[in-house]
Amino acid sequence: MCCYLRRSWFLLVCVLLCCGCNPARPPVAKVHGQVRLNGEPLTSGIVILESEDGQQSQLADLDAQGKFEVRTYQDAGIPPGIYKIAVQPGRPTGDEMPLVSDVTKPAPPPSPIPMKYFSVATSGLTWDIKLDQDNDLQIDLKP
Repeated sequence: MCCYLRRSWFLLVCVLLCCGCNPARPPVAKVHGQVRLNGEPLTSGIVILESEDGQQSQLADLDAQGKFEVRTYQDAGIPPGIYKIAVQPGRPTGDEMPLVSDVTKPAPPPSPIPMKYFSVATSGLTWDIKLDQDNDLQIDLKP
């Protein structure tokens, strides 16, 4: 009986510790949208959303139609609030990834995205993400 009680207490302590180690996540708002450059969908790149206080930052890849969806904690969305936005060229993958020793490969073409949109500090783009709303970010980049 004594061993049974010890094991029960040990299991109870373990369960309580595990419950306390997984803090509740803040609610998230669904965020999706499309990026256009000169009225045409931007076919590759990443969208960066950074909270106004700089505590939250998320990336979303653009698809071939310039569309994106922001995900946090394996869920669709981010915590609500005002976010600064930047748009950058896509990350190189596979064959696009340059090798240091490969000087025969031509450099990738320059990005069509104007440099001012590369940083949240200079883009001038902001969005107020609201909970329980359709946060459809339609981003139109201008030269």
